[in-house]
Amino acid sequence: MTAAAPGKGRAATIARAVVAATIAGAILGLAGPFGSYLNGSAEYRIAYWVVSMWFGVVVYGAAVVSILPLARRSEIPPRIVGVFLVIIASIPQAIVTRMLALWFWPELAHIPIGLLVWYLQVLLVAELLVLGYARWTGLLQLPSSPAALTADAASDDDASIWAQLSPRLGREILCLAMEDHYVRVHTPLGAELLLMPMARAIAGLTGIEGMRVHRSWWVARAAVTGIDGPARSMRLRLVNGLTVPVARRAVADLRAGGWLTDAQ
Repeated sequence: MTAAAPGKGRAATIARAVVAATIAGAILGLAGPFGSYLNGSAEYRIAYWVVSMWFGVVVYGAAVVSILPLARRSEIPPRIVGVFLVIIASIPQAIVTRMLALWFWPELAHIPIGLLVWYLQVLLVAELLVLGYARWTGLLQLPSSPAALTADAASDDDASIWAQLSPRLGREILCLAMEDHYVRVHTPLGAELLLMPMARAIAGLTGIEGMRVHRSWWVARAAVTGIDGPARSMRLRLVNGLTVPVARRAVADLRAGGWLTDAQ
């Protein structure tokens, strides 16, 4: 395995976000919402909206990376966190896009559109696009309610990890992370929170070589691209950019299985 591989998963995620932002910007440029259809040619409008969407990838992406992992360890529902995140991140987005619009069309300075109105317009677009994208990728996936598990769903087959995992995430599992009574399943296409014990989730992964390297983590061997730190504080780097802690008692098993040699 190469040392550069951990960035591949993160790079793919960023690339998907940029492509989605570009497509959304082109559509908004053609549609011309909030009266922007009056602002010159379609080429200028598309350029403005695409650049605005690109900046949004940076702003909202930074907010997700910095806030969402902390929220997932709290009792706050991810969707509530997502809405709050968009409200806060839309402030710099509104300021920059207002400046960008005045650069594209200086004559807008004479039109009485207050910053508050501009912010609300940005917030509306962000709520639709950012939260829609987060829902599509599984960033704000809510677990099913325990009451939703019927007697049929509680059977071994219907309650397996493969039965519950959304088809849009594929069938290449990189790692599992335990979160209270739930398991977050990570694949190259995103993540999803499933209601099941960690032991049952691992038992269903027949045919995939992996190891429970920590009380809260199971990792597929093919997903490991490198290691960080000494044995007492070792962490595994995964192809999707995650870093996973390794319990001290698991270090010997990893070494015996050749995982550490392969990762180096």
